[in-house]
Amino acid sequence: MPRPIRLDPDAPIASLLEQTGLSQSELARRLDGPPAVVSAPLLMEREGRSVTLRWLCRLADAAGFRLEIRLIPRGSKKST
Repeated sequence: MPRPIRLDPDAPIASLLEQTGLSQSELARRLDGPPAVVSAPLLMEREGRSVTLRWLCRLADAAGFRLEIRLIPRGSKKST
């Protein structure tokens, strides 16, 4: 079972891929798509365009994770 990964919100998606230990081609295979299914969103990010939450959820699932986003009220203690 993979261990949880915490990323800086400003970190590139490519750093997530590095932490999963999976190659882009392996993720594409798990997503049942061509390599572009992984490389196109990475290119979008490099160009300053946003990727979708749907894509991030699919990527997390293919890598054996679930995507968890928390909304924490300002002023509350930072969770770990």
